[in-house]
Amino acid sequence: MTQSFGVGASFDDGPGSVSFLLAGLDPDVESDLALDFSFIGDLNAGSESFELFLDGISYGVGCDFNGSNDSFGISRFGISDFCSQSTNSLTDANLLVSATDALGLLADGALEIVFEFTTAVNDFVSINNGGETRNGVFFSNMSGIAFAAGGSITYDATAPIPVPPALPMLAAGLLGLGFLRRTQLG
Repeated sequence: MTQSFGVGASFDDGPGSVSFLLAGLDPDVESDLALDFSFIGDLNAGSESFELFLDGISYGVGCDFNGSNDSFGISRFGISDFCSQSTNSLTDANLLVSATDALGLLADGALEIVFEFTTAVNDFVSINNGGETRNGVFFSNMSGIAFAAGGSITYDATAPIPVPPALPMLAAGLLGLGFLRRTQLG
């Protein structure tokens, strides 16, 4: 199953947040949960970062030039298109949540995704050139963004066991036999 989210954007100085509530998810998840997302914002210094929360649980900090606390596959820092504030620098990232954790996160059939960004995320960037599609999400032309994000989650869920077509006929036959037996005894 794959479900997209976004685009959400904040046009205010940090600290701030961009959040998404995904509903109607299958709680019978049986695989890791892959979260693929893209973001843009004023994230070009060690004092500028965002933190990702899934259902209130922190899954790491991104873009503070400290690779040891980054869970999102952002392998380069401070380079064009990676944690920058250029006018059109959407950055792709991903996170893999274990199947055990995913089962707990999706138990209620919903998932809240929150990106919290710091005070220093306060310069405004823009998405231009007709917009961009990243991770299957279209980021349209926007200007004056402090932080924007969107993406998708993907996971496998237990498929329901189909009822064999002959089962209703078998049930009707057993019911009929029970009725015959009762009439013979009674």
